[in-house]
Amino acid sequence: MNRWKIKYNRIKVISILAIFFVIIGGTNSIKAVDDFQKYWPSQQNAKIKFIRSVSHAQQFKQKESFWGKFVNFIFGKKDAEVRLQRPWGVSAINDQLFIADPATQTVYKVDFKEDNMQKFLYASDGEFFSEGEEYFTSPIDVVADDNKIFVSDAAQQSILVFSKEGELIKQLGTDKLKRPTGLAVSNKKDWLYVVDTIKNKVYVYNTNDYELVKEFGERGGEDGELNYPVDVFVRNNKLYISDSMNFRIEIFDLDGNFITKFGHLGDGSGDFARPKGVAVDSDGHIYVVDALFGAVQIFNEKGQLLMTLGREGTNLGEFWLPTGIYIDEQDKIYVADSYNKRVQIFKYLGK
Repeated sequence: MNRWKIKYNRIKVISILAIFFVIIGGTNSIKAVDDFQKYWPSQQNAKIKFIRSVSHAQQFKQKESFWGKFVNFIFGKKDAEVRLQRPWGVSAINDQLFIADPATQTVYKVDFKEDNMQKFLYASDGEFFSEGEEYFTSPIDVVADDNKIFVSDAAQQSILVFSKEGELIKQLGTDKLKRPTGLAVSNKKDWLYVVDTIKNKVYVYNTNDYELVKEFGERGGEDGELNYPVDVFVRNNKLYISDSMNFRIEIFDLDGNFITKFGHLGDGSGDFARPKGVAVDSDGHIYVVDALFGAVQIFNEKGQLLMTLGREGTNLGEFWLPTGIYIDEQDKIYVADSYNKRVQIFKYLGK
């Protein structure tokens, strides 16, 4: 009996040592993935460069010792669940990135200064809810200003307003909204713009008293009309709306008055097949995510195609059913690469 026990223990030790040396070998042989496009359209004529990719919390932790990696390999890592599954909407301000992920019913916060990624939690009556208690049902988009964070929840048919510390302040639109999706904030007006995909409207709320200021839009294909809009972006005192099933981008002033439009259905360069997110850089170039093309097309305001960022694929710099996009004041470009379970970050380098 003792002989069999000794034999079993030897097998157990040998198995653990085998795993040990596999990890050692794997650790020494791992090389950074370097074979991907980093500049667009080319390195010699670079307008955009790749910065990094964000997918899980372990990318932001301090480097662990070998034994720490070994223990995590054997027993699993505690924060392994802090990982994107289907990122949809993104927003960034003051070196913080917010990511809405309906698949995990979570809004994540990435703090680049603190070098961490965490679930965005909220507080009620001064008590924070634990990570196990999920609050969001289907968060689609998120946008932040200097004081607040706004989240559209399509299933709850409302907008949730949080303080920067994570305290739930207000729930908006329960009496109006049907399927809120894209969000944008005008700091000049102190207005929050909410795209309602089902109602083919844009609702405008005051960000101070949360009162409904106005609404505009109706279903149709004429100028100023909408057909299942999905996203909105504010830049240069203009409103850019991704009018998905009209396969176009419509541009309005901040009061909702129609200015111009561009785009049509097609499968060629400059056409749209499934337009999703829209954003604008500091030089007024308009970036449109097309989920079916797996790319971001970049236009001038006349609707002329300037260049394409990325292509369909799984490598860095490639996209698989991308959705949301955001461009911050430093011209960093954040793309929700949904089915690759990550957010890719680029930088517009200027004209």
